[in-house]
Amino acid sequence: MILKNKVAVVTGAASGIGREIARTFCRAGAKVVLADLNQAAPNVTGGTLSLQARRPVTTFTGIEESIPAGFLSYNALQAKLERRFSNGLYLLNSFTYSRAIDNASGHLDTPNGDNSRVNLANLKGETGESAYDQPLNDTLTVVWDLPYGRGRHFGASAPRALQMALGDWQISATNTATSGQPVNLVYSESAAFDVSDLLAYRPNVSGNPVTPSSQRLRTTTSISNFLNSDTVSIPTDASHPYGNAGRNSLRDYTFNELDLGLHKGFRLWNETSLLDIRGEAFNLLNHVNYTAPDSNRSDGSFGSITGFFPPRQLQVAAKLIF
Repeated sequence: MILKNKVAVVTGAASGIGREIARTFCRAGAKVVLADLNQAAPNVTGGTLSLQARRPVTTFTGIEESIPAGFLSYNALQAKLERRFSNGLYLLNSFTYSRAIDNASGHLDTPNGDNSRVNLANLKGETGESAYDQPLNDTLTVVWDLPYGRGRHFGASAPRALQMALGDWQISATNTATSGQPVNLVYSESAAFDVSDLLAYRPNVSGNPVTPSSQRLRTTTSISNFLNSDTVSIPTDASHPYGNAGRNSLRDYTFNELDLGLHKGFRLWNETSLLDIRGEAFNLLNHVNYTAPDSNRSDGSFGSITGFFPPRQLQVAAKLIF
């Protein structure tokens, strides 16, 4: 293997090539991405040559390589508001406004149609929103120790029985709101359009791929027609199998959830012993947070959303401190 301007040229046997390339790039400090070294040339218009016949090395199938062509940009504004009020009230709000752009996802982080391998024929076209990019993230937490009982504003000298019933209560609430996750439009290529088994093929877009909210068909468990099949089309020219849709070019629904906790402490045989019982409600309002739509234009269910994050969940726990 020879390095020419940080591009690997394989000159010997294939055994151990991938490991050696990755090791060399990491030493050079470059961000590596995965690609098919043996990516085929597209068919000519109307051509029907097989994938193998169009590969640079026809005696090999795909050859996965690591190349120092990775790109990542992350910029963010972060703000935190924290305040402890009198009488046991605590407030914390954390807010982030950010943008993350790269040209490939992590190898184990390819949600919603994204891919960790890049198209060597159009590396610049792989640049898009990172798979984890959610520009707006806001988390608000409020904790209130009810001001009654020993050491509190009220009831400090109340009878023990009354303090057992009304003292040591705490209420906590956490509200989470985030932008939707990026979604990558793809299609299932036919043999004539195939240039590598490692790539995700994007279709053509001729308008807004997301339908207006009024045109979506909603049931209690699903949403149909979230994506517009009239503005998203599969390429018909085998010489241009990539399509003009950008990587991760749209988003799914926002995420909103309110969690509530109710805690009660029972003081036992001394001041340091405590039985803490808490009840918690996750997604208290039972708000439906939908997952991403089917973004494969070749699927009959293209544009449909059939999944959602967990509904309301309740749990009770106890902890003995002594």
